[in-house]
Amino acid sequence: MFALLGLGLVLCYRSSRVVNLAQGETFMATGMLTAKLTAFGVPLALAAPAGIAFAVVLSICLALALQRRLHWPVQRLIIVTVGAALFAEGVASVVMGADAYSFRPPAGRGTLHIAGAAIAHEVLLVIAVGVVLAIGLMAFFRRTVIGHALAAVAEKPATASTLGINVNAMRVFAFGLAGLLSGIAAIVLVPISPVNFNVGLSLTLSAYVAAAAGNLLNPGVTCVAGFGVGLTESFFGAYVNQLLAEPVVLGVLLIVVVSVLSRRVRFGGAVRA
Repeated sequence: MFALLGLGLVLCYRSSRVVNLAQGETFMATGMLTAKLTAFGVPLALAAPAGIAFAVVLSICLALALQRRLHWPVQRLIIVTVGAALFAEGVASVVMGADAYSFRPPAGRGTLHIAGAAIAHEVLLVIAVGVVLAIGLMAFFRRTVIGHALAAVAEKPATASTLGINVNAMRVFAFGLAGLLSGIAAIVLVPISPVNFNVGLSLTLSAYVAAAAGNLLNPGVTCVAGFGVGLTESFFGAYVNQLLAEPVVLGVLLIVVVSVLSRRVRFGGAVRA
């Protein structure tokens, strides 16, 4: 979950330099809509694509809303994305209520036994999907024309426009792709961990730790860090305190990430060679 949402944050930041703190809301929307459709009798094969498409549309709408405001200071843009997240949570709470939603896993239920350990099929699916998408996204950035265009748009939008790249279209595409990743994450994860209207921001903050480990630019580091955040929270919750797992682990990891990244910065903001 953290790896896939972190990859979405990387996509948004690489294309527009926006830290999209509303990324988790697309996860929430996909999970709740898919669960509601399946409860009405819609087959999962139809409900899942509908939920994912809804996440893509939400992300594209946010990109269009931000398009004419990207010249604003970074702090103001972050507030805009937080406002979008809170608005989405408010709408979801009114429309869907406070109940937690889930649906049957796409891979079916069952367990795989390895050396005395039991691993659920749906957990194996999560790991497989996360690894495949991370590798695919790294290849996309390194080996495709669109991937290089996204990097150019992020670094030098004016120059990219001069070279014939449609800057606005690239940004909308990146946000849509980020929504797609969140939607896929919801389809494989909500059957394991039910979702309610207010999970978005907390998920986004944990995903941000993973993305920040890669400077919000490196999908490979983000994926590894996302798995690390998830494992750390799981071990802390299992062996120390489940209620304190998220706040303690998130706080410690944020301090560690900020400390590591700040080591490269001299006084006055100059970056070390």
